Amino acid sequence: AVFNPQQQLKVTWPAEPVVARAYFVLLDRDNALSAEVRSQLVNALDETSSKLAEGESDRQLARQLRGLARSLESSIDSAIVTQRLLALGDTLEELAARLR
Repeated sequence: AVFNPQQQLKVTWPAEPVVARAYFVLLDRDNALSAEVRSQLVNALDETSSKLAEGESDRQLARQLRGLARSLESSIDSAIVTQRLLALGDTLEELAARLR
């Protein structure tokens, strides 16, 4: 009956395209992404899903994901948007590592 916040486990999400898309949707609702970045993210995540499903690697796509992750850092706005941008950036970095 007593709530102890010290017993809460930290939730972590796997580096999967579907997780990146979830962050993308939240950021899109906040209007935190430019039209160009939105378009690039959608295309890159579609291609990433396909490559990972086929077990393929793609260094060029990995570079594109890393570039997108770095570009998100310059878009920092509010605290919640910052958390979402950083989480999306981390997910993109991990996806890029898997594609190498």
